[in-house]
Amino acid sequence: MKKLITIALLASGAFATDFSQVNAEHMKMKNKGNCTPSHCPDKCKEKSSRTENKVVYDLRTGNAKKISSQIKSLKAVANHYIEKKSDYKIAVVIGGDAYKFFVNDLQFSPYDKDAELIALKPKIGAELRELAEVYDVNFTICDVGIEYREIPEDALYNFVEAKKTRSIYLIEFQNDGYAYIPIH
Repeated sequence: MKKLITIALLASGAFATDFSQVNAEHMKMKNKGNCTPSHCPDKCKEKSSRTENKVVYDLRTGNAKKISSQIKSLKAVANHYIEKKSDYKIAVVIGGDAYKFFVNDLQFSPYDKDAELIALKPKIGAELRELAEVYDVNFTICDVGIEYREIPEDALYNFVEAKKTRSIYLIEFQNDGYAYIPIH
């Protein structure tokens, strides 16, 4: 009897997906194999046997050279999975001395006189924005840390979320299956 009801419901279209609401941009990305999970509307997510590759970077260094090399590394990881047409999610949890690289408006921060940072900011800022907007990297920063350092949330780049502590972000990402990589 259950099989008959299921067949009847399927035949009636009760379980049919409404693909008319899927936007054209997403379909282009999907057809090219560039659809990442965060771009994929819930209505068209397909269950597949493909593995979703997830990594969370625990970024705590204030070393500008290390940040520059890690930006290249994040791009390389994303490009690796894009080339393989494999799903990926990359998250960066910001803490320690790395705060300064994520402040958009330095005049409202303790870093307003940091000559090295002021000189590097245009280049690093553009690269971080590219990671967020092109590669869909998720940047989160410890809300307690920005309060302690007296950095107003609106002084951060608009692609950085500051709603939880660093520890909570790391716990949640790892509980969601993200591989952990420290950058200290």
